[in-house]
Amino acid sequence: MQEENEERETECRFLLKTKRQYRFRIMQDEVTYICDACGEEIVIPVDPAGGKTQKYTEDCPVCCNPSVIHVDWDEDEPRAWAEAEQDRF
Repeated sequence: MQEENEERETECRFLLKTKRQYRFRIMQDEVTYICDACGEEIVIPVDPAGGKTQKYTEDCPVCCNPSVIHVDWDEDEPRAWAEAEQDRF
């Protein structure tokens, strides 16, 4: 009986550790921003290897309007926001 309880405890600790690692990975790999044109919440992948401050242009997958995406890393947590791309002409 004691062996069975110890085995369950070990399994529970492993699952808890695995869930925490998975949650941490998800939080680090994706962030959301609100499209400036249509107001939709967009989920994007982020790459910490890109630097503490990142900026790039991306079309909204909902309305197809281009947005300038800003990603800042604050204490290992990414934060993203978008602004409408200005006309270049």
